[in-house]
Amino acid sequence: MCQTDSHLKGTKSLLDAAASPAPTKPSFWQYARALFGATRPHFFALPIGAAFAGVGSTAVHLPQASLWIVALISGGGWAVGQLLNDVLDREADAIDAPDRAAVRGLLPPKTTIPLALAFGSSLLVLLTQLTPHGWKLGLLSMLLIVTYNQCKAVPVLGNLSHGVLIACASLIGAAIARPLASPLVIVRDSWPTTPLVAAWAALYLQGNYEKDVRGDAAAGYRTLAHLLKLRTSALLRGSVALGVGLLIVRELTDPTHSVAALIAAGLIVVSALWVARMNTQSAALAAYRFTVHGAVLGMLAMGGPALPPLGYAALIGAALLLVELAFRRTANP
Repeated sequence: MCQTDSHLKGTKSLLDAAASPAPTKPSFWQYARALFGATRPHFFALPIGAAFAGVGSTAVHLPQASLWIVALISGGGWAVGQLLNDVLDREADAIDAPDRAAVRGLLPPKTTIPLALAFGSSLLVLLTQLTPHGWKLGLLSMLLIVTYNQCKAVPVLGNLSHGVLIACASLIGAAIARPLASPLVIVRDSWPTTPLVAAWAALYLQGNYEKDVRGDAAAGYRTLAHLLKLRTSALLRGSVALGVGLLIVRELTDPTHSVAALIAAGLIVVSALWVARMNTQSAALAAYRFTVHGAVLGMLAMGGPALPPLGYAALIGAALLLVELAFRRTANP
């Protein structure tokens, strides 16, 4: 986790961004469309799957309405993080993803940052009504979101920060499922699901870093992909994905979930081998599609035990369709 000075820098970055003037003033509908697109709904399955994995680890069967609330809190938290990241990451995205709304001036910081923080605060209030541990997990999640860009500047620290953030989603799911349990009991019940969720999220992010090497370098970020170089990074990612994937399969009891986890690991290994073989930025960008599909499928496989079979199948179908539609619009969604 980042140190205190990084927390202060993260807060200062937000304040500076909020005070910066917008290059253009979009219309209401332009802003609404840009705002929704920047939340990256095609990635919602990552935090939602992690939260469902936390629910499933407790062996508590939540009613459908409660599962929807879990999805709202975890997916909404991801949306807040994406909005803040887009506003703060405009310099890097101008190189790697110039078509993003923030780069084109469609997400004015003075409006977007307060709106994202207000929505995040409302989710925190909702969470505190569901579990007495909600405020701790919610504040930790918000702290990780605000300081992520500072963590990203240090190799490995960005992966750890993102992994812990998604692990928080898993713990939130477990805490909502067992609101009267102590923190130690929640951690015990969710073991080893939470570490596996964190590892899977960190692996996904490494694939993200590989395709963003040029833009991150221009913005002053030094990720693990910069430290290892592209080929070594991809080989390490593929090897770890295979190991983590097998650990996930070992923890799953339903064959449907196990098969999904194996396919997910295979997709990430294939994407890593392609990047290692070609060793080019364009290959990393092309392989990212398989990385995202694998990340989503693997996370939902871990969340499967919390869902009825039809709900599980529907969620996987919807999530993979959203990912595919996003990549048909742009190579770097």
